[in-house]
Amino acid sequence: MNKEIPSTFIKLNGTTDEMIEKSTGLKGGIPELLQTMRTKSKKKIVDLLLPTPCNQDCNHCFFKEEGGPAFIRTTPELIAEVRTLIDVLRLDQTNLTIYPREITCATDLLPVYAERGVDRALTNIVLLNNSGVIEQLKKFGIKNLAVSLHGNQESHTTLTGVSAGDYQKTIEGIKKTIDSDFEISIFTTVYRGNVADLKEFFSLLARLGLKEVKLIRLIPAGSAKKLNDAAFLQEEDVRSMLWQIDSARKQFPDLRIALLGASFGPNFYSPATYRYLAGQSNTWPNSTYICPWTDQDYIGISLGTKNIYPCFEALSFPETRIGSIVNGQIEITKSDITTETLTKNLRGDCSDSCQFQPLCLGGCRVAAFSFAKRRNEQDPLFAGQDVCLTKILSQFNE
Repeated sequence: MNKEIPSTFIKLNGTTDEMIEKSTGLKGGIPELLQTMRTKSKKKIVDLLLPTPCNQDCNHCFFKEEGGPAFIRTTPELIAEVRTLIDVLRLDQTNLTIYPREITCATDLLPVYAERGVDRALTNIVLLNNSGVIEQLKKFGIKNLAVSLHGNQESHTTLTGVSAGDYQKTIEGIKKTIDSDFEISIFTTVYRGNVADLKEFFSLLARLGLKEVKLIRLIPAGSAKKLNDAAFLQEEDVRSMLWQIDSARKQFPDLRIALLGASFGPNFYSPATYRYLAGQSNTWPNSTYICPWTDQDYIGISLGTKNIYPCFEALSFPETRIGSIVNGQIEITKSDITTETLTKNLRGDCSDSCQFQPLCLGGCRVAAFSFAKRRNEQDPLFAGQDVCLTKILSQFNE
């Protein structure tokens, strides 16, 4: 009797070398893929993180820098500083995102978006219902919106702490932006309070006419440090999520349901993972390894403190800082997470007992770090993942 499997996740079987060849055409197995990863063409990922005012104060917001200001204003001086930093970074060598807390509360930055050809913004979309806001975004070339929506009304308001009225404004804002020909991606934080209702949520997104939703795991970072342990997913919750996604992908084929980054762990039973590592796809962030923290493929520059971080979700962990802006120049002073240190020091499920470790190097480092730190583990930078997508899927692929 055939065992039922989540077939939209498990698309490969065989040895690791066989799966690499099927996915990429590379015949030399792990050694050839590693060599390809280290030599592939890529740009450094840079986020300019601006703690500007926001119309909401969500319970799970990662944008809370420890020791940083509550917010900064978009003054002419700040905008000039942003322009100068962009010139220092050189757009031909970086994949740049300008990242205010909420673009509709920082519209003075929009001319900078237009000058630098940035056409995408993250928003909670509530203020897009206000007169003239959509027109202003269009005027400055914004075409793509990443919209935060975290389930049905109860799930969304419980996680964020916003009102039911704001939830309804979010839904209305989505409808308006679709009618205004924006391309919209939904960003959904998955936690214990919404994981059981994801299938229903995907049905809502399909009815709204949306084409893409990206799921990210709630981790104890930023404001979410204050949440109770019961808010965070366990392995059985992730298993439930996988089955709901698998079913929804088949029921709603026009809705792309993706896992953002590797906060649930990478999927080494999908050809997309190997193609990403081989540089055969243009999927963000195009880093050497699964996590761009490794070997500093990513830097996040806080304009609130001038500190530099290895991940946008690391702002509330001052011990992760890797440098700062000094006299308008980027100075990197620290690098704990490298290929060598991870290979030597990773523990738990991410140690060298895992056949995929040379390619993965521990998955999303900030997820593993934040949970290990919450458990008061020693040396949390090298903690193994508490939940791993590949490990869960391997139980179906035996």
